[in-house]
Amino acid sequence: MNLGALGGLISVNVVFFTSVILALGDIATFYDGPSVLIVFGGTFSVLFIFIPAKDIKLMVSALKGEAIKKSTFNYAKAVEDIVMLAQEKRKGESAYDSAVKKVSSPFLQDAASILFWTDSEVTADEFRDLLNTRAGTYYSAGSEVPKSMNTLSKFPPAFGMMGTVLGLVALLQSLSSPDAKSQIGPAMAVALMTTLYGIMVNNLFIVPLSENLTKRHDDMLREYGLIVEGIMLIQQDKPTKYIEEKLNSFLMPNERPT
Repeated sequence: MNLGALGGLISVNVVFFTSVILALGDIATFYDGPSVLIVFGGTFSVLFIFIPAKDIKLMVSALKGEAIKKSTFNYAKAVEDIVMLAQEKRKGESAYDSAVKKVSSPFLQDAASILFWTDSEVTADEFRDLLNTRAGTYYSAGSEVPKSMNTLSKFPPAFGMMGTVLGLVALLQSLSSPDAKSQIGPAMAVALMTTLYGIMVNNLFIVPLSENLTKRHDDMLREYGLIVEGIMLIQQDKPTKYIEEKLNSFLMPNERPT
């Protein structure tokens, strides 16, 4: 469990709703049906317009697996796996292929699996270009959810503003009626609550989770760079100890394998 992300998410919501109770005296007064329908219903509906239904499940999985659960990626483990592959390669193709299947990183496993057939058919520069292209493909595929979350963050405030305009229109229409005083309150509630709901949804949930996913996604570049360099060193038959120290150079001392 990613206690930092989960704790922060819970903490900011506790602070906000505690402030609501202190300010309004009763959490029930914070609820307004039309405002909920406009902001939450509108945001949920528009989600299906720019994201295919099959990808919404992927988004939910990413939020649960990457933002809430503790990240399973470990730079030191990547170095250890690459060093292990370098050692097994010296034992022959069969031992190397068996070692590749034990690797934890999907990209490392994919990149390592193409090593043997490149020994005599491509140059080192061509092989590096191949690995970089594959790394770019993995990076692009992983960017879909952060991009979708960033796009989604535009809509709650927009629907909140729509609700505010709607509430003001209802307020102005009610001024000419005999019971105008009794209608001003509900109209103003819609006008103000929708703006508050839009800001709340965005800043308590969508934006923090989006930034979390973006940060984790950007960290992949460091992982992929380390892996590409490691596979290149194996392809060049560099000594195992040199490969280990070269890869450790990508990491701070506290990140290196012990």
